[in-house]
Amino acid sequence: MEQPQDCLNVGFMTSGGLAPCLSSSIASLLSSYLSLSTPFTARLYISGYKGILTGDSILLKNKDIPGLVESFHKMGGSPIGSSRVKLTNVEDCINRGFVPAGKLPLEVAAEQLKKDGINVLHTIGGDDTNTQAAQLSFHLAKNGYELQVIGMPKTFVPFSPPGLPTLGTYDVHALYIPEVSIDIASEGARLRAVMDRYDAVNIFLSEGAGVNDIVKEKEKVLVQKSGYYARSSPASPYDRGLIQRCADVAVQGAAKGISGVAGQDDKNGEFRVIEFERIKGEKPFDVEQKWFKAMAAEIGGYGMT
Repeated sequence: MEQPQDCLNVGFMTSGGLAPCLSSSIASLLSSYLSLSTPFTARLYISGYKGILTGDSILLKNKDIPGLVESFHKMGGSPIGSSRVKLTNVEDCINRGFVPAGKLPLEVAAEQLKKDGINVLHTIGGDDTNTQAAQLSFHLAKNGYELQVIGMPKTFVPFSPPGLPTLGTYDVHALYIPEVSIDIASEGARLRAVMDRYDAVNIFLSEGAGVNDIVKEKEKVLVQKSGYYARSSPASPYDRGLIQRCADVAVQGAAKGISGVAGQDDKNGEFRVIEFERIKGEKPFDVEQKWFKAMAAEIGGYGMT
């Protein structure tokens, strides 16, 4: 179905691992578009970049959108599915049948978006999702296709400078990040006492945290990975407020023809669409920031060495 060209034809996709904010991010973006005076259409791509490459999508009926907004806010995970397909991994995309041999995934994605009449694409995910979005944006611009790509983070960090949510949403008994080593023995003893008192332990664990410490203790530590149930839970009311702030600036950026990633700029605290050139993974976290130290002291113990 050909989409009208006198309005914003918006595509949405979620990508990467599950996270509580994926579904609410779609809902918040749709809500922001409903508040615009500019008419729009909404197309949901199924299973992330895979859906764009294969042309698997759903064009929403405008009359259904308000009801979907409320429903999506109540859901965890992603109602439109996700995948870990990378547009820059040519061999993988060909081997899995997403693109024909001899074609570049970036080219196939651009052709499908053009065929669908999309002039704004929202990519919701983590580092890989939005670095891939950057590559797609650069490819589109290089080839003269007028399309705004605006990313949204799937994980809204629950501790940050003013404006971002705090760990006060839940009682957190331990917080581990890659930049700080963990004394496994002392933390084990401390958290056992917490468990005895509360019958539960809530741990904020950043991806990559404690890896070196676990390797050192590999003969004494059993590591069991779990947590996808928690990752597929709905966003909290506090996080929904933050998601909506990001969605509002994302939609404002779309209306102005800006590409980038919607979020809070760590340089000045402003909510804006941040340039793709500044987006990259594996950025070290500064543990010397005052707000972080204060939060760590409030949690207690913490296991910092």
